[in-house]
Amino acid sequence: MTGQALEIIAEVRRCGGRFWQEASGRLHVSARQPLPDDLVTRLKIASSEIAEILAAPPPLDADGLPYWPCRLCGGRDFWRVSNTAAGDDAFDPLAWRCWGCARPAAGVYTDGCSIPPQAPGLRVLAHAAPRHPCRQSSEVRSATP
Repeated sequence: MTGQALEIIAEVRRCGGRFWQEASGRLHVSARQPLPDDLVTRLKIASSEIAEILAAPPPLDADGLPYWPCRLCGGRDFWRVSNTAAGDDAFDPLAWRCWGCARPAAGVYTDGCSIPPQAPGLRVLAHAAPRHPCRQSSEVRSATP
């Protein structure tokens, strides 16, 4: 049924729907207009499998970096607690989290990875929390070509 669950996710997004999860793991869908009845029925039937797919960590490349947008929100910015902040014993190099779905706590030093929209297989690695272009200051934006 995984193929069907992926098709349902894609269809919800084509209809303008967006997924989000409560801390408890309960899955929600919001959309600007009502979703078709047959899609809602299929969502209910496959909800647990869809929740599993969307909660999975992002796919990682051979270097251990995310290379595909977040399954839940479609975001392209990821972060993980830096080994400087976590300490070598607690550092998990594969524990990437979506910036849009789960922001780091204030003051936590993070590593960031952003996936350019024009090339989903490429990524930019930075040793700081990722910043969305729309959230940059006007000084930074004006200096960018």
